[in-house]
Amino acid sequence: MIEGILPAGRYVSLAYTGHYDDLLTVNAMLVGWAKETGIIFDAVETSEGDVFAARLEVYHNNPTDEPDPSKWHTTLLFKLED
Repeated sequence: MIEGILPAGRYVSLAYTGHYDDLLTVNAMLVGWAKETGIIFDAVETSEGDVFAARLEVYHNNPTDEPDPSKWHTTLLFKLED
């Protein structure tokens, strides 16, 4: 577990239920939706990729708690530009 304080501000979130293997695609869909709708993340482009002020995957359960991957709950959170 990582503890800390998240930067204040507005966030976009997406709730996902399913296997962790799909999270790359789910993240890409959220980023694509944001681009299509003009939503701007609090991020900086670098030569190594985007660096986000805050981008999280919150796992509400896990394989130890719930053995059925179709019932795993994850929330994606991306900080928006101020």
